Order: sequence, then structure tokens, then C-alpha cells
Amino acid sequence: LSYDEAMGHWDAALQLMNSHGASRDHQLAILDRLGEVAQVSGFDAYARSIRYFEQALALHEAAGDRAGAAAMHARIALVLAAASGVNDNQAAAHHLDTAAPVLESGPPGRAQLSYYSALGLLAVWQENPRQGLEASRIGMELATELGEDDRWVSNAVMHSSHLNKLGRVSEAIDLNARAWEAADRLNNPFRAYTAASFQATRLLKMQAPLEALPWAQREAETPRQLHAPTRRVALLG
Repeated sequence: LSYDEAMGHWDAALQLMNSHGASRDHQLAILDRLGEVAQVSGFDAYARSIRYFEQALALHEAAGDRAGAAAMHARIALVLAAASGVNDNQAAAHHLDTAAPVLESGPPGRAQLSYYSALGLLAVWQENPRQGLEASRIGMELATELGEDDRWVSNAVMHSSHLNKLGRVSEAIDLNARAWEAADRLNNPFRAYTAASFQATRLLKMQAPLEALPWAQREAETPRQLHAPTRRVALLG
């Protein structure tokens, strides 16, 4: 959970790779890790995450790797569609449109999982619950098939949001609770924050502050959120 230290080491490795002519695959592996850890560390690092994924995209495009480029478009879209300071739904949609011909009906894999996860998240802000419900359902199934438990959590939270907007409130609350429990078992600060935040916000909108409070307070007080101060501040707020 020492994200800044991890990024510092991987950044140093990347610079050494650049100066010593390391292989493209080695550089891509480090960029993937850097982009991911920047995304999970907190909202203030989302711009860094996008920069790392954009570097990876450029490497894929230079090599004529269409599948690799599509995967990066989906990863960038997922970061851009999040509720952070770098949110840009229009740009996220453009990246998804670019990735769609390769990933929409391609073989199951992490790239396709990123594509449907981003599609489900973008639909939350675009107020398109029916499209989002289907995208997040596919995302949940892919995550289960691939053994990506943490990605199941994020898609379950999105699925819950779309269920709620379609009036299926009890289903939404129950699924979101299961998503937080799964994230808690994984001790995953990124996914646990997302589940707790969505649940608390939903209950507040239903004018149930006493039910909302424990969701925000419990997650804010976990040791894992001490490493992501922007998320902890959001929960306490």
C-alpha cells in the first residue's frame, strides 16, 4: 500500500530502460504497472496514470500493434470516465469508439474487461442506465471468468448504480453491499472506496443520512485509506 514508493522505483526503472535501450515489452510491462498504481493511489494521481497509458499507447502504435493499442485506449477511457479532476467524458467516449472494433466482440481478456468497465462507468455520467446495465453485466461476467476479483467489485458497483436508476433500489443496495464486502476481503483501497462512496451517496440521496454515515465512516477509518488521502477526505466530507 506504499503507492508513492512503488511509483518511485518503477519510474526509476523506466528511465533506466529508456537510457539503456530496453525492449519494448519490458517498457510496456512497467508502464502498465505505473498506470495502474497511479490510478489506484488516489484522484490526485489520475493525470499521471493517463500519461503512463498514453506512453504505452504510443509504443503499441509505433509497433503496429492494433490489439495492444485498443487495450490502451480502453484503459485511458476508464481513467478519464472516473469522477476525478481529469474527468473528460467526451474524450473517454472517443477512446472507447476507437477501441470498439477490436474489443467489442474480441476474445475475452483484460483488454475487453477494461472496455466494458469503461463503457459501464461512462453510462453512469451519461444517464444511460440501460446501456450501462448491460455493459456492467458483461464486465462482471468477464471479471469472474478471468479471476479478476477486484474488477468484479468495480463492475458490481456500476451495475448497482444502473439498477438504482432503473428503480430496482433494493437490488442495487444489496449488490453494492456485496461489492464492498468483496473489496474488504481483498483489502483493496480503490475498490472499497468506490463501493462505500457510491452506497453512502445513494443513501444520502434517499434522505437516509443515518444509514449512509456508517458506510463512509467505516471505510474512512480503515488503515488502507490512510495511503490515499484524497479518497479519505472525500469519504469524511
